[in-house]
Amino acid sequence: MNFSYSYVDGKKEECKAILNKTIEYNRESKMFGPVLFRFTMKEHADGNGYDAQEVFVDAVAVEKYYRNFEACPFMEECMSLATMITTTKSEVVATAEEKSKAPTIA
Repeated sequence: MNFSYSYVDGKKEECKAILNKTIEYNRESKMFGPVLFRFTMKEHADGNGYDAQEVFVDAVAVEKYYRNFEACPFMEECMSLATMITTTKSEVVATAEEKSKAPTIA
């Protein structure tokens, strides 16, 4: 999955703090590697947003990741990201068969 976001004015540092917290949560939950094969976040050259890429092992891994994310103890904080960023790109790259196995992304 590929995403691109722009920061809402004045929200960059707050957004980055929450993103760093979610990365640590995923690390502690052992999502990196066996579930989330690749996870990258790269800040735009102008510093006004970032690109994110999530590559999962398979559809089962996608569902496992999202169930874990839903159990996040600071979910309300994560949901507040929607007020700090604007999505400029959202792309799911998967075969139809894999998408059908992962209702979260279908």
